[in-house]
Amino acid sequence: MNQQTDRANQRSRLLGLLRSQSPGWVPISEVVSIAGFQFGARILELRRLGHRIENDRGRAFRLITFQSAAPSAKQTTQLPKRRDEPDRLFPDDAPLRHLDLG
Repeated sequence: MNQQTDRANQRSRLLGLLRSQSPGWVPISEVVSIAGFQFGARILELRRLGHRIENDRGRAFRLITFQSAAPSAKQTTQLPKRRDEPDRLFPDDAPLRHLDLG
C-alpha cells in the first residue's frame, strides 16, 4: 500500500471511531491506536472535509457535527461576504509587530 492509501484508511477508521462515540469523547490513546502519531494530520484532514471536531488538549477528541465542505446556496445567501473582509486569515498587508527581545 502507498502512503496516500494508508492515510485515507487511517482517516476513514478515525472518522468511524469518532462517529461511533459521538457526541462523547474518544481518548487520545484510541485515536493514536488508529491514526498513529500523525493523528493531528488526520484530524486536520477531517476538519478540512467539513467535520467539526473538538479536542480536549492531550486527552481526547469528539465529533460534533458534519457540514459539507461546499456551502449550500442557502448558507451562501444567509452569510454574504463583506467587502472589507480579507480573503485570507492572515493577509499579507497586515502590519508587522516588532518584538523587543532586549
